Amino acid sequence: MSDSGINILLASSASVSGGVEKYQLLSEIFLFLGAAFMAASLVFFFIFKIPHVISVLTGIGAKREAARIMKKSLENRGSVRLTHGTQRKEPIQNNSGSTCLIDEEDKTEVL
Repeated sequence: MSDSGINILLASSASVSGGVEKYQLLSEIFLFLGAAFMAASLVFFFIFKIPHVISVLTGIGAKREAARIMKKSLENRGSVRLTHGTQRKEPIQNNSGSTCLIDEEDKTEVL
């Protein structure tokens, strides 16, 4: 090989080495930016209450609330007596301890 061929190879390897260093620096910068954006997304996830938004949009929150109301209703079930097919007023005892009369049309059904 001539001296000019060796000079071309050396110049070519120097430019490749410079390109590698440039891309290595770019990869480190983008890795840092990716980590910063990941941290920011985690912070915003809790600041904007995204779990609550998801539960509202999917209906999970409504199901939980309905289950809570049903549980509370079942706990208080003993305070009201329901009858079907009678036209008489039935005395019931409400939560305050006093007794009142209830009409047939005011009664509710248990599902």
